[in-house]
Amino acid sequence: MTMVSRRVLQAGAAGLAGLMLLETALWWGGVTYLKHRVAALHSRTGCSLVSQRQHAAGWPFSARLRLEPVRIQCELPSSETVVGTIGSVSVELAPWHPASVHVRLEGGEVWGVVTPPEAASPLNPDERKTPIQSAVRVVARRDGAPLRLSFPLRYRQRGRLDFQTDFTRLVGEAGHMMEHPVTARGIAGYVVWNTEASPQSSALAVSLQARQAVVAPWPDMLNAVDIAVAVPGPAKNVGLFWQALAGTVARPPSSLVAEVPSKVGGPLPFEPNLLVQHVVVQWRGLKAVWSAKLVLPAEGGAAGESWLTLTNWRLLVNDLTEHRILSPQQAAFLNRVSDHVEQKQGTPDGPLMVPLPVREGQVQLGGISVDMLFGLAHKAMEAQEQEKPPHASPP
Repeated sequence: MTMVSRRVLQAGAAGLAGLMLLETALWWGGVTYLKHRVAALHSRTGCSLVSQRQHAAGWPFSARLRLEPVRIQCELPSSETVVGTIGSVSVELAPWHPASVHVRLEGGEVWGVVTPPEAASPLNPDERKTPIQSAVRVVARRDGAPLRLSFPLRYRQRGRLDFQTDFTRLVGEAGHMMEHPVTARGIAGYVVWNTEASPQSSALAVSLQARQAVVAPWPDMLNAVDIAVAVPGPAKNVGLFWQALAGTVARPPSSLVAEVPSKVGGPLPFEPNLLVQHVVVQWRGLKAVWSAKLVLPAEGGAAGESWLTLTNWRLLVNDLTEHRILSPQQAAFLNRVSDHVEQKQGTPDGPLMVPLPVREGQVQLGGISVDMLFGLAHKAMEAQEQEKPPHASPP
């Protein structure tokens, strides 16, 4: 080997070693930054994150911090606290997404509410439990494919968080969610926050789309789900909203029949703290759009006004009649009702709009819970299916 070749090899080895040292320094700097972001979470959001194990990974091209298992705790304006446990959380910095931090949640999540010891039920003296442990009330569980999040690299007063997952199942442990577990596929969306929001703007907004979804006990698949909700400013309303949502989700279902008839269009007792801009679903060619202005009291039980708009209603009735889910008499009755509503609204052959007041956490139609109406419709469809004569087998 000539002297020139030896010097070239030595220079190449030195350059490679220097490059590896630089990559290691950048990688370690990224890991340190991620640890700082996790530690600063409480001061910026009011939520603390604790894990039993942490380890760095991703060298040399990305900085990744893996935490497992994880416990997240967020204080509410009241004395209660929202608590979540997550199987594992991976936080990543990489050149292919230089302006964002990617987070991956795996192993499912369990969410609950912690009641302070003085508000919890008395403990049995024989039990070896702390007051905080005994006061945890599990509200919901999520499992399925990993949940992928994308945060901005720097924390700002205004920002956006993107999320995505291929498959998820959300099951409630109490209240209305326990009766209506949700399974969805192809989920994507974003959350926008603004800590300087005024009452005329949104302090928090959420947009979510799902390719398909099933809401039990309804067996049919819903397609092209699109949801958009907003919490009006100022920013303190966001904390009040999470507090009210926790109370609403865990609230036991109230009576299916309203004690006092709802006054549609009447003034709400408080300013709405949740605006449902739209919930859009498609089912058997029918497009349904639900929007609402709701008040979520801290103790739960949403109230407000909502509206349901149905497009292609008559096509759905014809389809259900052709499949013998509706009898000709039932279809004729629904068409007469549609004619009456359309004439009253002055929109013949247009979308059908129905006002649906919300009282005590129940969407109502004529003072009767929509949940009960759906249950009756489901039972009627099952009875209709059972009454169908069996298909004759070919000879």
